[in-house]
Amino acid sequence: MIDEKLVWPYWSVDLPRLSEHSARSSLAWAESARVSLGGIAVDPASACSVHLDDVTVESLRQALQVALRSKSLPLEQSEIVRGLHDQLTSFLSGRPRTADSG
Repeated sequence: MIDEKLVWPYWSVDLPRLSEHSARSSLAWAESARVSLGGIAVDPASACSVHLDDVTVESLRQALQVALRSKSLPLEQSEIVRGLHDQLTSFLSGRPRTADSG
């Protein structure tokens, strides 16, 4: 049984060089072993999956803020940029604090 207190904040795992089958099998195992509430297999042909440290997240968030303030983006791009900016802001405000992160 998954301890609900451990669901947030949560850790993630990046397992490089998996085939699609191995990725889906790993997810199925994690769900059946009840070590995860679920997950997604990320197809590298259609999505970019990255892990960013908090300094990079803050820099990217600030760059997105500059782009939004410039009002030079088309509406659709502006909405996408705003969504990513909001996600990064949420991450920075909700991440667990450690001795290393101040």
